[in-house]
Amino acid sequence: MRLRTEKRSFWVKIEIGGAVCDLEVSPLSSKEVRELVQKHTKSRFNRGQKGDETDELALRLERFDKTVLNWEGIFDVENHPLECTGENKKRIAEFNHDFVLAVFEATEDINITLNTETQEEQKK
Repeated sequence: MRLRTEKRSFWVKIEIGGAVCDLEVSPLSSKEVRELVQKHTKSRFNRGQKGDETDELALRLERFDKTVLNWEGIFDVENHPLECTGENKKRIAEFNHDFVLAVFEATEDINITLNTETQEEQKK
């Protein structure tokens, strides 16, 4: 059985409302996602009951920052090209929820495709 044992990056095309950009993404491993969720989840006590509360915005910002490695075709509102920096990724993730969800969906599609290809190769 052949299984993936290392991270790889991939270029994906994201289209929203007719606008298109290309992003280099690296799907996070299950361990990386779990660690991010744990990092941004705090235990809270309310009337003696313990509950967990996740800071969804902080989780989304950090996940986007770790997933996106590079991009082409991203501009600010004044049509100036944006460099792929941690600060710009955080700004984009904070103010463009639909875009971030599209990136996460495309990244998950890569994981599904890779897993399917691995399973099909194993059947041969």
